Amino acid sequence: MVEVFVNDIQNSLKNHSYFSALALALALPDICACAEYPEMEDRVGQRYISWYDKYIGQHLRNEDAFAEEPSLSGELVYNLRNTYLHQGSPNVEASKIKKEENQIDRFILVLGDGKIQMLTMNVSVGPANIRMITIDVTFLCGLICEYSLAYYRNNVEKFHFRFNVVTEEELMGENSPLDELPTDADPLGDLSLTKLYGENHTRNFEGNLTQQILTHIKTSKYSQKNTSNTKLSVKSGEKKLGNSKEEQRFRSFFGKVFPEKKYKEKKEQIVGAVLSSETKMGLNNRLMKIMPGEEVKEVLKRLKPYVKDWPGQ
Repeated sequence: MVEVFVNDIQNSLKNHSYFSALALALALPDICACAEYPEMEDRVGQRYISWYDKYIGQHLRNEDAFAEEPSLSGELVYNLRNTYLHQGSPNVEASKIKKEENQIDRFILVLGDGKIQMLTMNVSVGPANIRMITIDVTFLCGLICEYSLAYYRNNVEKFHFRFNVVTEEELMGENSPLDELPTDADPLGDLSLTKLYGENHTRNFEGNLTQQILTHIKTSKYSQKNTSNTKLSVKSGEKKLGNSKEEQRFRSFFGKVFPEKKYKEKKEQIVGAVLSSETKMGLNNRLMKIMPGEEVKEVLKRLKPYVKDWPGQ
């Protein structure tokens, strides 16, 4: 996945989209640090700086007579990342850099093709020192890309992030990942039921919601009209989970008999339970999964006019 981001950064630089390239480049240490230090998810800044200094910063340290010159440290790059991504300013807030050796007085970003690369200066004016870094955006992006990509290739097993991205050609081609899903699997349908009834649900509708959606994706012409207004449903007896007349009728009924806030908060779960049930007993069982028994009795009491013709007691 890092290869995809690096390729995007390189394409942006070729098209002189420097700010787009910089934004994604500054996110790469975040991605790699997440893989390197998964236990530090509540210390984002610390892991960003630690990863950068370990895998990039150490290659930039001065070991000669100019060792007092400022370095492109992890703390400085993290500061740039925050200022740019959160405030839109590709600059460094010197007051927020804590370590003295990382502090600078002036940071200058050059929009160019990398010829300037990076210049560091430590100018003494009497007892005062003025520390400056001038860096070319193409050089900076290339630097981060090079080491991030090397880290990724050497540590692929540490990257467990979900990356549900494919090209249109891959999606619609003969070997589409959509075709790899077993025909009897319905993860989207199961997800819908889990949200409605909890983990202990049983599949209670005919058809396959996942396959319906995937078929629609592959047959769609990708026009705005086709993709934005599509409503799919799955059949359960003669009731439908979707924008059907049955659902509209029940939603109108619900608004009249359940005005209290506590029921409005569970509206979608109650609506789902009613629309996916065929018998009073089945409705009772589904409601028991989403609310206490005493509440179920009250809900069934109010639903009595609506389900009076249903089988069961």
